[in-house]
Amino acid sequence: MIKTIIVDDEVWVCKLICNIVDWGSYGYEVVRQVYSGTEALEVIAAEKPDLVFTDIRMPGIDGLSLIREAGKINPGTKFVIISGYSDFEYAKTAIDLNVLGYLLKPVEPEDLSSLLMRLEDGVFGSAAENSNSLHEELKKSKRQFREQFMYNFLMVNPQPAYFSLEQFNRESGLACREGCFQVFQMMLDEKNGAAPTASSAIFQAITEYCYRLLKPCCFDVCVIRVNLSAVCAVNFSPADESRIRVTMEEVFHQCRNYIPDISRYSVTLGVGGAARCFSGLSESFHSAQDAVRARMILGTDRIISLGGQAASPEIKELFPPSYKNLILRYLNHTCEYSAPQATALIFEKFDKNKLTDNPGMLFRFALEFIDSLYAALAGCGVSLAGMQPQEAAKQKIESLNSIGQLKQYLTELLEAGRQLCDSQKNKTVSTIEILKNYIGEHFNEDISLSDLSSQVYLNPKYISELFKKETGVNFSDYLSAVRIEKAKGYLIDPRCRISEIASRVGYSDIKYFSKLFKKIVGVTPSEFRKLHC
Repeated sequence: MIKTIIVDDEVWVCKLICNIVDWGSYGYEVVRQVYSGTEALEVIAAEKPDLVFTDIRMPGIDGLSLIREAGKINPGTKFVIISGYSDFEYAKTAIDLNVLGYLLKPVEPEDLSSLLMRLEDGVFGSAAENSNSLHEELKKSKRQFREQFMYNFLMVNPQPAYFSLEQFNRESGLACREGCFQVFQMMLDEKNGAAPTASSAIFQAITEYCYRLLKPCCFDVCVIRVNLSAVCAVNFSPADESRIRVTMEEVFHQCRNYIPDISRYSVTLGVGGAARCFSGLSESFHSAQDAVRARMILGTDRIISLGGQAASPEIKELFPPSYKNLILRYLNHTCEYSAPQATALIFEKFDKNKLTDNPGMLFRFALEFIDSLYAALAGCGVSLAGMQPQEAAKQKIESLNSIGQLKQYLTELLEAGRQLCDSQKNKTVSTIEILKNYIGEHFNEDISLSDLSSQVYLNPKYISELFKKETGVNFSDYLSAVRIEKAKGYLIDPRCRISEIASRVGYSDIKYFSKLFKKIVGVTPSEFRKLHC
């Protein structure tokens, strides 16, 4: 077994690396997890491991210093470095220290498994072989770094105001210059209407076409995958703007004509507006998205540009309260329309000229439809657990490529919402009946809200609120009413003593029972007996 230790100042990283693969099946034994460079040197001296996985950046003795010092203590120990996206200069230095491999954070099981298999037979391989392998891993990982950074920049944290271009390059691993920044989005849609899927091989081919054709005419380029689309961000000289557009059109046509299996898809290229600063990449991306979404109106298998202007109408104009009210009325069965009719009416009221002026607005209209539906469901007190998650519903409409598909999907959501409302109303009635039956059978026992909750697997607070809502009285008053009603039946039998009756219905204190009876019935138990016997 290859004796191995893992070094990282973040405990969870050590545990993750230790647990995401079966080390023993590859011929390795992890003997220690260590959380500092100083401690690692002590462990290396004591354990004399064959292999050490170490983070580059750690407080005190960092990874590179650890490698140098460990070479003096135990020259036979080999190293694999673990790094974040901003550590490239450190990683290059590691090549000179003859490390065996390189892993990118967050560490993926596939990457770690591949590295372990490669090293299994060559832990003591030649420095030249190890250096070549590391060069290849760095090259591959650098692209992954850049792509992950760009994904976060566009999708998660679009415009960190503190960034300068120099900081942007340093953090991203890109080599951008002052000039133009532009985003293109290539969307794939299944032609046969099947559930949207696409192989990684197709996106890899699109990525390679983008890099190969665009790299010669720009400062830098980065391609990322966003769901069923490839998003290409380009930095170039203002003098080359038209050349970039022509080249991107060539990418579009070559992808459509030469990538195997792409014929099953309709391909749409959305062109974002060109910006004069890297911070404008986000706006360019959104305008490219709007262009792609416009395929619902303009059709697929084409290049669409909306002039770089993202749609920005007032939401009240786009989806007025009357539309929201119609959705609520449909859910509550207070309108005469079916789901298709309600959806059609909302779309009919939508100003068609807005679509003509900027088709990307249709997507925002659909988003507001979904938000209004889910808000109405929540307002009805409906649990959304049985509904498709709201964010998943929004993501779904990205894959729709016609108004017909969009209307059908929104209609299905509307129908599902009403069914959920109806089922939960019926379930509420059923729950109350279960609770009433339980009280009817156990009224003479010392029952509580906790006892009721155990019958229907709901918490006591919810049971209390449900009882008040459905019966008009709280639980204790309802229980008292049931007990007194039972007592009235017993009082008709003159052989039963009142103290015995009180005990039968759950009251050990006859004075309290008599007082409660008079409060509810209007007469004392004795007076009630005289009236009915």
